[in-house]
Amino acid sequence: MEKHLASVGVTTVAPEKLGLLDQIALGANAATVIAPHGAGLVLSAFMNSGGRVIELSSGDSFESCYRRIAAHLGLEYAYVPLP
Repeated sequence: MEKHLASVGVTTVAPEKLGLLDQIALGANAATVIAPHGAGLVLSAFMNSGGRVIELSSGDSFESCYRRIAAHLGLEYAYVPLP
């Protein structure tokens, strides 16, 4: 998946390798965050209104806290179920 995303201009980042302030800056400067359900989606809390959050999950559809965060911040949200 990373190879395909890179081919369309998406930059892959490992937030867990960054300090807290760098993670906040990463979220604040991101137009789109694509991540599996989990801590990586916390970056969306620092995004500017109008950004996009794409949550990946191998589980059945569920009520995601990240959908609520996105709605509160004026972000577009999409849930993508994975096989």
